[in-house]
Amino acid sequence: MKKRIIILGLLFLTVLFIYTGIQATDVNLLNTEAHPVLASELEAPTLPDPEDYIYHTGIRINAETLDDIIEEFDGKGTRWCPLKISGLYFEYSSYGNSFGVFINTDVEDIYIDIENCLFIGLNEGILSYPSSGRVRIKNCVFIDNKYGVYLSEHAEQIVEDCLFYGDVGPWGASLFLEEAFHVTVKDCDFYGAKSVFITWLSPTSRFEIKGCNIYICFLTEVSTTCGIDIMGSAPGEDGAIVISNNQILGIWDYGTVGISIGEGSQGVIVKNNEIFHCQNPIWIQNGACFNLITNNYIHNTDMENGMSIEGHHNIIKSNKIENVGNEICCYPNSYENEITWNVFLESYSTWFVFDEGENNLWDYNYYSVYEGDGTDPYSISGNQENQDIHPLGPELTCFFWIQLFLQYPREVVQMWRWLR
Repeated sequence: MKKRIIILGLLFLTVLFIYTGIQATDVNLLNTEAHPVLASELEAPTLPDPEDYIYHTGIRINAETLDDIIEEFDGKGTRWCPLKISGLYFEYSSYGNSFGVFINTDVEDIYIDIENCLFIGLNEGILSYPSSGRVRIKNCVFIDNKYGVYLSEHAEQIVEDCLFYGDVGPWGASLFLEEAFHVTVKDCDFYGAKSVFITWLSPTSRFEIKGCNIYICFLTEVSTTCGIDIMGSAPGEDGAIVISNNQILGIWDYGTVGISIGEGSQGVIVKNNEIFHCQNPIWIQNGACFNLITNNYIHNTDMENGMSIEGHHNIIKSNKIENVGNEICCYPNSYENEITWNVFLESYSTWFVFDEGENNLWDYNYYSVYEGDGTDPYSISGNQENQDIHPLGPELTCFFWIQLFLQYPREVVQMWRWLR
């Protein structure tokens, strides 16, 4: 029997070493070292000189102007020969140049590439409503626009390698999506007060934001400050909202939210993100349900919660939270959320984790303040007298971890990665 246990232990350690070594090279954003940079100390990015571009008045693309636009620029607007708008500079003017590029809804099956353009001080840098086709926005810079990019309608739309700097007005946003159906945002940098606002996506909408750096740094006065704000979006079986592998940095001030999942939002997947120096890194609002929050690293804010939960039937799994107020707080209107396999480390609050909701499940979480051997439950603070009946802490034996690994290999490996 002892020989079998030793063999199983060696097998467990071997698999763990190989697996964690591979994973560590795959996802750099999951580095557990705290970032020393504060948002208030951020240096502004190097902004381009308008003189390096060709000034152009606003371009309106609709069924009537399409032939003239194709004649002026390269490409035919087809899948194999897209229309190319490149190297231009657009700026607000008193005689009506309130947008840079406006693609109207009556344009069907159009393929447009907007590359290496500069948009400054406009109501909308790019306003895109194509009913079908594809619009790609690449290597563009948006400075102090009310909306840097405003996307809607059915066409596939891609925003990549762009820089958004500054927002204007209380309802402004660097990237605004309303009833958009297929949008990918990747490898962009956002500096501002509200970076991405998503509202009223349809049940078949597909939206993904990945590999972006989002700095919530109060460049202008706005009513709310948020990295990614999702409101009233409920993709169905054919749709999804995926927020992955982003880095979101806030400031030490009241009201800074990293990711907000608003009322009525469901089917949102938030994974592999790093969120720090926000008062409220992840906020699941009242009525938000059936969302998955997993494998995120939340750290370094002493003002409030690592995660605030007001919704229901959400899954909070395999996240690491440290150096915050309360690790997770479930408010009275929350119910039937699953909070499992998370790693809760240093906390500035005497409550550590807090639950005033109903029937929320806490199970197999690691609590750095728990000193037991796993046989005694961990009591969750709050008026519900909730418990984690399988608390994982530093006093657990090697034999216990081996047994746990054989039953839950993926969850245990992820937890050990967080604890390294």
